[in-house]
Amino acid sequence: VMQILLREPFTRWFDLSPGDVLRGQIWRLFTYDFLHSRYNPWHILWNMYILYITGRDLEARRGTREFLAFYLLAGALSGCLFVVWSLWFGQLAPAIGASGAVVAVMIVYALPYPHQIWHIFGIVPIPVWVIAAVTVVLDLHPMLLQLSGEHVSDGIAHSAHMGGIVFGALYWRRQWRVLDWFPTGSKGGGFPHWFRPRPQLKIHRGADAE
Repeated sequence: VMQILLREPFTRWFDLSPGDVLRGQIWRLFTYDFLHSRYNPWHILWNMYILYITGRDLEARRGTREFLAFYLLAGALSGCLFVVWSLWFGQLAPAIGASGAVVAVMIVYALPYPHQIWHIFGIVPIPVWVIAAVTVVLDLHPMLLQLSGEHVSDGIAHSAHMGGIVFGALYWRRQWRVLDWFPTGSKGGGFPHWFRPRPQLKIHRGADAE
């Protein structure tokens, strides 16, 4: 997740602006992580690369619907921590990017498979636990500096990343299932009705159709 200074018209409506969220524009908590910087292609490429590697496993283990629910909630909770953190320190620059949700997926992947070897871009072999540990340190350190009174302005929303890390760790540790937290209104649903597939309509032809 990156903090941005220049806001184009489309981005202005959907980025994660702490002040706008405070004014009731809650949709930003779900839309900001579908936006990425046009000026930094690595921003989206790295996010989508990690999501591709780790997301396939989570989707296979938990199912497509649970994966979608987890991903959306992880992004929203990451955004909530970013908003609270930004308002606390008086930093109102908006943020965009999927990193908060993506790092949550990565943590859920890394915890059960810590010794899995990743070949980054098919070249460099690194254990998953090392990547996860480095990610935690790189995001926690700037936040601790801020708490100590230091001014940190690297353009990265570390608090959003940390929100994803914490939620991902709790999700795996407590074996949560996001779908179970929503009322379904039907037996065995486990998914909000607005996300469930609609039944297909069939044409009934009576005996006198000819």
